[in-house]
Amino acid sequence: MPTLTGYPIADDLPEKPRFFWKTVFLAIVVVFFFYALFNSSFLQLKYIVVQGNRHLKERDVIKLAGINPGINIFQADLRQGRENLLTHPLIKKATLYRRLPATVVIDITEREPIAVISDRDRLLLVDEEGYCLEEVKEGFLREKLPFLTGKGIRSGRPGEKIVDSPGQLGLNYMVALAPALREKVAEVHVASSQNVIFYMADHYQVRFGGIEKLEERYFNLIIIMMGADTVTPLKMASRIKGEYKHIPLYLLVNNSYIVNEIEKNPTTIEGVDKIFVWNGEPKIFFSM
Repeated sequence: MPTLTGYPIADDLPEKPRFFWKTVFLAIVVVFFFYALFNSSFLQLKYIVVQGNRHLKERDVIKLAGINPGINIFQADLRQGRENLLTHPLIKKATLYRRLPATVVIDITEREPIAVISDRDRLLLVDEEGYCLEEVKEGFLREKLPFLTGKGIRSGRPGEKIVDSPGQLGLNYMVALAPALREKVAEVHVASSQNVIFYMADHYQVRFGGIEKLEERYFNLIIIMMGADTVTPLKMASRIKGEYKHIPLYLLVNNSYIVNEIEKNPTTIEGVDKIFVWNGEPKIFFSM
């Protein structure tokens, strides 16, 4: 019986060749899409917005980032721009992002000076982390800042961090102060690790340190702070009161439980005139 020989139609084509041509077509579409995307005038970078700058000028920030208008917005290298910005000693943080269709935003956080270091006829601004910011002249300080002085304090180049112990110690004392109180401090002098002096703008002095300094000058008030060690502060109070009965001596603790315990033995607090409990923000105590 005769048979008919058929030929395959389109639906009978193998799956592999059809998948291949679909893939090629999709790849061509993707290539054309990205070509149009990176060459479209609609996505041309036209605006660069700078946020967060207080001291740095907008044009200087843009120049440092190295991003220029006129290129395609997706060709702007934001990662490299951020790295460029962080090389500036005044810039603490930097974030760059695109705002389509034509804007790049540069958001920076500037380091804020907390003190002025006087070192070998140089005045250098320094922030709370100890980073040297910029060299200034005394008559051109932007704001009123205390001077940080003392033996062994050395400043570095802008962008470098202070590593000497006296400088770090002085900064630690400054950071502990509330911002409003810093304005009242004219100078922080680190004579030694046990002798830090605050010279206030109203000519008063606040000294932190050992009891040997009591022999050098008259003091109006002595405050001893008690922490985990409840024995040494009371021994110190007794010793001081034995030699300087005329100076009021206050004991500052951060827990009322400690007061209950030490009051069980009245003889241990004979050298203390008053006891205060303070468990709030330490910076407020410095303000008081």
